[in-house]
Amino acid sequence: MGRKSAASNPGAKSDRPTLRVLVDETQERLFDIKRRWYVLRAFEQELVKRTRNKSFHVHSVVLWDMVVDHHCMLVIDLASWARGLCGRQGLLNQIKARCNELPPPRRPTSDEASDCVELARAERRERAFKTLFENCVNKKNTRCA
Repeated sequence: MGRKSAASNPGAKSDRPTLRVLVDETQERLFDIKRRWYVLRAFEQELVKRTRNKSFHVHSVVLWDMVVDHHCMLVIDLASWARGLCGRQGLLNQIKARCNELPPPRRPTSDEASDCVELARAERRERAFKTLFENCVNKKNTRCA
């Protein structure tokens, strides 16, 4: 038996994940990449410290190949993450397509933003939101139907 789509069954809930879940999954993948990057960065710093920026001989080709492979995988994973973020079905396009699910941006009150810097940041955020999701926000910062 085939699965019924939400379009054929109007009372059924959609199987697609919420935007919060999508953002959390994307962020978790980036944290994994970041953890591996720290290992590679620490290796590089230690290598520079030990060799004093002089040339050196590799004694273990297998170990050196592991480090180079680690670097290559890091580059591939970062490119894959970026494609997942910006691709046709990527997170940014899913957010844009489902912008009506987002809460409207709000201007902070004077208590929340006590100085001019915070107000300027809020205005820049609001302009950026309107630029990215122009069909979803009207002039009163409320969601469009």
